[in-house]
Amino acid sequence: MGDTLEDASPSMQETQRDETLTEHIGVWRATILISTCTLAMMANIACSVSISIILPVIGQDLRIPVDKLQWLISAFSLSSGCLLLLLGRLADIFGRKRFFLLGTAWLGVFSLGCGFAQNSTTLFILRGLQGVGPAAFIPAALGIMAEAFPPSRARSIAFATFAAGEPVGGALGVQLGAVLVQTTRATWRSPFFLFGGMSLMCVLGGMLAVDHDEPSAEAGKRVDWIGAFLVTAGLVLLLFVLGQGQLAPQGWRTPWDSFRAHSHDHRV
Repeated sequence: MGDTLEDASPSMQETQRDETLTEHIGVWRATILISTCTLAMMANIACSVSISIILPVIGQDLRIPVDKLQWLISAFSLSSGCLLLLLGRLADIFGRKRFFLLGTAWLGVFSLGCGFAQNSTTLFILRGLQGVGPAAFIPAALGIMAEAFPPSRARSIAFATFAAGEPVGGALGVQLGAVLVQTTRATWRSPFFLFGGMSLMCVLGGMLAVDHDEPSAEAGKRVDWIGAFLVTAGLVLLLFVLGQGQLAPQGWRTPWDSFRAHSHDHRV
């Protein structure tokens, strides 16, 4: 008599689940899926942090005032953080693969656009639009891996590898970004080209490894648009204060009118 999965020991259960997973998705396909999601996380963090190391070069090249350079960091964080909940909900309803591919392609296209920007206004706008991509593909990637890997040792490896993409992406963005600025002819534009290419590689990996979206099984495919607006607006205001408060004369306690007057006087 063979033991069933319920009667087996925990280690045997994990082994049987891993074997079932291998038969279902395949080792190579699972490897590509994990690598693609991890690369997407690395591209997200690298795009977010690399800008901080190249701000002086951008400011000098595009003649951006020092008090405005912070917006190159804040614009990405605002759009990425504030739209995360809304786009995650939409991905659950309309398809995680669709949003993963759209998000990574979006990040890649607007990263390349940042690299070709010729003035500060264009770069500010593109940085804000660039952050929409991670807001779409990060929750989608989590849902894709949770669905592809049932509770098993393979799921633990998948999520551990995905989480490791954050510190690796941060180190890659800072170190490699600095090297590219110093050694390439394109200077500060080179990191944007690199991370744009990484994002477009994720599009290819997602097309190959991610299963087609199944129709949502939810009874009511409803989006709380009012709640989404309130949450987004609240996060925008909070992140704006945290990002710009350090530039105000009294920190986050400075009234808006005083902050505007201080910024005007600083420009003059």
